Amino acid sequence: MGDVAMTVPVLSSLAKQCNVEITVLTMKAFAPMFANIPNLTVFPLDKKGKHKGFFGLLRLRHQLKKFNFDAIADLHNVLRSQILKSMFVFDEAEFAVINKGRDEKRDLITFGPTKQLKSSTERYKEVFEELGFTFNIEFDSIFDQKPKLPEIFTEVFGEKKEKWVGIAPFAKHTGKIYPLEKMEKVVASLCLEPNIKLFLFGNGEEEMQILSSWTSKYKSAHTMPDGVRLPEELILMSHLDVMLSMDSANMHLASLVGTPVVSIWGATHPFAGFLGWKQSEENIVQIDLACRPCSIFGNVPCKRKDYACLNWIEPEAIVSRILKNLE
Repeated sequence: MGDVAMTVPVLSSLAKQCNVEITVLTMKAFAPMFANIPNLTVFPLDKKGKHKGFFGLLRLRHQLKKFNFDAIADLHNVLRSQILKSMFVFDEAEFAVINKGRDEKRDLITFGPTKQLKSSTERYKEVFEELGFTFNIEFDSIFDQKPKLPEIFTEVFGEKKEKWVGIAPFAKHTGKIYPLEKMEKVVASLCLEPNIKLFLFGNGEEEMQILSSWTSKYKSAHTMPDGVRLPEELILMSHLDVMLSMDSANMHLASLVGTPVVSIWGATHPFAGFLGWKQSEENIVQIDLACRPCSIFGNVPCKRKDYACLNWIEPEAIVSRILKNLE
């Protein structure tokens, strides 16, 4: 989801500055991120159903061929997209494929964070430049103006009167997750502050059980009401004063609605190019260790066995940075 979110500033700028119709092949669940981009249609990929496996890709190719594309941009460059691309080799469409900078990222892990690499949004833009499009990335939010809070929120939380802080404590890989016992201390400290309401973001039964245990202890902390989906979450995020997130999808979702994000980095490093769109480097929380980064995606087990990159970050440092954004 984070990778897909980072395409939005590029595709929005392309659509608004160039005479082009865009079809985005992506998961149906990600479509709300593209809802307000003109001349853009989402074609839903069903990779667990009718588009699963080689024969599923053949079916997908048959469906896509009807569009008679002038150009195809591969922004993912993985085996599935490479196979799909090979099925179009005899068509007249131009192709361009993202350069993910894998060698540079390998050097980042081997030699340490010596320089900032290109951001993913820059790399996506280069794909379209290769196809002959000229444009600047000009993007602030997926919303032209801040949308009204849906009733599903106002009925539970009321109208906004306090400072609203979002906390998204989870990520796909352990190397990206701040220790939950320390994150609870962050929640507890913020709940002691006057005039602050916390919104906790999570997915799945296990995550929601953890968040519910926090809300039972801290009256200023709240989880999402039942029935909330991505479109509503994006609207809520646009009303937050600040979001606290790992190096994960929620950092990028908050970035798409112009909300400042305090981001925690452990095994990964912002120099790899995955910092949220227009996010301030001042809001990065990390510590310097000789073994950082040990992974681009946070999916490598800690060689030290102690995840010092995360465990050595004190809750007070995180709380201080959040409060700074609320001044």
